[in-house]
Amino acid sequence: MLNQVLNEAIAIVQPPTDKGKRLKIFYGTQASTKPPTFVIFVNDKELFHFSYERYLVNQIRNANPKDDVVLVANGDMFQGTAISNITKGLSVIEAMNVMGFDCMGFGNHEFDWGIAEVIKYFDGDKSNGEANFPLLNTNIFNKDQTLLLDDNIVKSTVLEKEGIKVGIIGFIGDVYNSINYSVVRNYYFDDNINLVKDEAINLKNQGV
Repeated sequence: MLNQVLNEAIAIVQPPTDKGKRLKIFYGTQASTKPPTFVIFVNDKELFHFSYERYLVNQIRNANPKDDVVLVANGDMFQGTAISNITKGLSVIEAMNVMGFDCMGFGNHEFDWGIAEVIKYFDGDKSNGEANFPLLNTNIFNKDQTLLLDDNIVKSTVLEKEGIKVGIIGFIGDVYNSINYSVVRNYYFDDNINLVKDEAINLKNQGV
């Protein structure tokens, strides 16, 4: 099934080339189901541009006739690649938009450049880049004790998949001390699990 999807995808959109050399995809295999993880064997991984990768990801997802895929980023999305560092995460946000992420949570590395660099992608201002999905938060507070929220930073989100409502709540773990104090000093993390329970009750009251 997987390789049939790959072959059909390749027939529609040919793999990219660089300096006269074309990416060749030999075959793919599913390495894990929890979470779904696929390994694609190619002639040169350096030719596997992220734009073609996300194209294949979407083709694999769309091959499932059921609308039952929930794509969640649980933080720490912006570190690890040079292009993300150069664009301060904008390239990652654009890729996540194309891949159809449903929501994202905070991780400790969202604070690496100062949290304002991440929040700007969820503030409703498209001129500086904007995520097509919400950033979830129930327990990161400003020093004035107000919850860190914005235009598209919310406590939770509700998805409907195959007629079932799914509620997702954002809660960052005990990672405050792993973050450089200079970028986190204006915030505090409340580890009171009742914040999640209260939001879960709120969602349940909405029929989730």
